[in-house]
Amino acid sequence: MTAWHGADLATPDRAKAALARLDRLDAALPLLREQVETVGEATGLTRAATPAQWAEQLEMLAGVRGALDVFQPIVFERSASDMVAATAPRAWRAERGIEMGRMLRRRLRRQAKDLVRPGRPVADLHAALVDVQAQREVWQAHCPAGGWPRIPEGLASIEADHREVQVDLDALSHVLVGTEAGGGLDQLTWTDLADRLRRLRLDRSALDTLPERTALLGSLERRGLGPLVADLTARRVPAGLVGAELELAWWSSVFEEILRQDPAMAGYDGAALARLVAEFRALDRRHLGDRAVVHRVSARESLRLRLRAADEQTQALFGEIVEDRFTSLRQAVERYPDVVRQLRPCQVAAPMLVPHLVPPSRTEDLVILDASTHLSIETVVAALARGRQLLVVGDTRCTSGTALGELAAVLPSVALHADSSRRDPHLTAFLAEHGYAGRLTATPLPSTAALLRLDVVDGTGMPAANGAVESTQAEVEHVVDLVVEHALTRPEESLAVVTASRLHADRVREAVL
Repeated sequence: MTAWHGADLATPDRAKAALARLDRLDAALPLLREQVETVGEATGLTRAATPAQWAEQLEMLAGVRGALDVFQPIVFERSASDMVAATAPRAWRAERGIEMGRMLRRRLRRQAKDLVRPGRPVADLHAALVDVQAQREVWQAHCPAGGWPRIPEGLASIEADHREVQVDLDALSHVLVGTEAGGGLDQLTWTDLADRLRRLRLDRSALDTLPERTALLGSLERRGLGPLVADLTARRVPAGLVGAELELAWWSSVFEEILRQDPAMAGYDGAALARLVAEFRALDRRHLGDRAVVHRVSARESLRLRLRAADEQTQALFGEIVEDRFTSLRQAVERYPDVVRQLRPCQVAAPMLVPHLVPPSRTEDLVILDASTHLSIETVVAALARGRQLLVVGDTRCTSGTALGELAAVLPSVALHADSSRRDPHLTAFLAEHGYAGRLTATPLPSTAALLRLDVVDGTGMPAANGAVESTQAEVEHVVDLVVEHALTRPEESLAVVTASRLHADRVREAVL
């Protein structure tokens, strides 16, 4: 850690200004110490040990100089407290409990006036004496030997030099407040100050990047990460572990906020939560199973009543089935519509098989067209013509057939937002950049480990016209293995297979289906 670490230098210009002040202080410090010695010898004052003491002595000497411009030097020989009280208003003495006779006050006021230099009228003698008494007390604190105050030669020049140094000291101290050694340079002894300036000078190369680092730390502080940065700094966490520490702090904050909003959660541990989740899943599955039984019984009762209402069609249809005279579902629908509709209210079929199953009339309440990404409009026309209402499910961003695009152009569209799932954040970001912005949102995961992996397959195949091998049998078989593995291990999750060429997609589709 450098001597500049934590300094308030947010811009390169401020860093340059700090270095300039450092150079000026380095140059001025020897002269300043020499002036301290000179003034001490000339006045008898104790040598100032710190810049702050030196500033106090110079302020005192300036006050003494002002007092000697008004009074004769003998005014400092004895305490002026009696003359201060004598020249004060009556209320001032009463407030301080001072009793002084009129004759004594008159004599002391005469003495005070006699101490004033000839030709120097004083507007407020009491205030001037208060100032003299204050300067005398400061002088005694800095000059144990006593005696009248003396003004050294060249005091004005010494004061000018000190003002320049004090400006640089104050500015540099303000910059260094956040460092380990802190600010307050004027409180250091001359030796410690010289050593501090030397260490700052040796680490001046750190200022090349300090403004950028300071701006970054300020940004982190404004985002509430100041305590985390301070903790990482105190523990000297290696840079490679900062990401993990940030993730730990983030999740800890999330959990703390959850517990703050729901204190009851604090009473659960991992085992208890796992047990509750397992119980909830079991109860949910049991509930679904029970509801299925109830609905099945209700559907059978409804079917029985409807078949009884169309008794003639029911008897005729079952007669064909029993006597093996049943030809096709389409003919059955045409001849026994009231019965067949009740027996099979929903039908699932490929679009090209619809003409063989349903009469050529608009008899279906609802036609749902799903998984139609690769279908042409000609293929689905037969199914569309048989429905009173139409619902098309698909994604026009990745269609290769004409059905979705042409239907989307004439039908009302509703965009569905993807539900939260354990999707790789990098994959989500990629999809958002390629047409799915606003539809997919990355969900924070307990682990930032990538969910993607690469399986390298050793396969050979015939090159296409462009010279590239579009598909190999080894790749097809490996994809089938992965599809089967997914179906067995994660049946509750959907699966999409994306290939690099249409030929490979056709071969994979054929092998999987």
